[in-house]
Amino acid sequence: MEEFRDLSCAQLLARYESLCDLHPWPEARAELGRALRAEGLDLAFWTYESRQSSSFGRKDEKREPVLHLNFRTTAALRAEQGIDPHRGNWDDGWVRTDTLRDMANSILARHGLPEDFCSPQSFIFPLSWEETCWHKIAVESEPSVKSLVTKLVLGRWHGLLPGNKHYPSVYSGSAWDEPAPGAFNIVFERKEQMERAQDMIDEIAAGCRDILRRGRHDGYIENFDVAIRLWCRGMDMPPLYRRD
Repeated sequence: MEEFRDLSCAQLLARYESLCDLHPWPEARAELGRALRAEGLDLAFWTYESRQSSSFGRKDEKREPVLHLNFRTTAALRAEQGIDPHRGNWDDGWVRTDTLRDMANSILARHGLPEDFCSPQSFIFPLSWEETCWHKIAVESEPSVKSLVTKLVLGRWHGLLPGNKHYPSVYSGSAWDEPAPGAFNIVFERKEQMERAQDMIDEIAAGCRDILRRGRHDGYIENFDVAIRLWCRGMDMPPLYRRD
């Protein structure tokens, strides 16, 4: 979100926590927090949205409450069973979904919360806070990565003059199917440039890790590994989005 761009990861966490709709019912919020910890979930934090705040609905388009669970690390999230890496838990495939939904509904109903908070169709969305922070820092680091790649690859490319159109484009993205928590997609104008970068991919990855470590991650990122994906104009590429 644009208004969160200038926040550190710790400030961003505090902002998200402040949006939890259970703050007017501190006893219910505290009991649900204790119950989540008792389930052994390794969470950085969690939030709850009522129907009034939720943007999510099922086939009948009726909005449903949402319990957002932000796991502390990507490794902890990936260890859970039944979470589709590309669809999340929209299909309720996570093996804990029914247990956590019933638990939350029971606690909130016992504390007398309105109907907008309790539903047999509520969503449970597990996320990785480490991955969220990784991507935040990665987006902020895209200009530095572009400078790094330009220096390492194109700076050694004879005949390339500063200011021409052959500088690479850099886009951060997801990498669930790889050990790294995220990826940098680097797009070159020419195939020869991409092939030269392929020969230097370990050096590029090491430089990207150093750039990420210098970001304002506030200790929420444990794994600074990065997948490097190289492309050139004309290739069949996935959708890549510029954020500036």
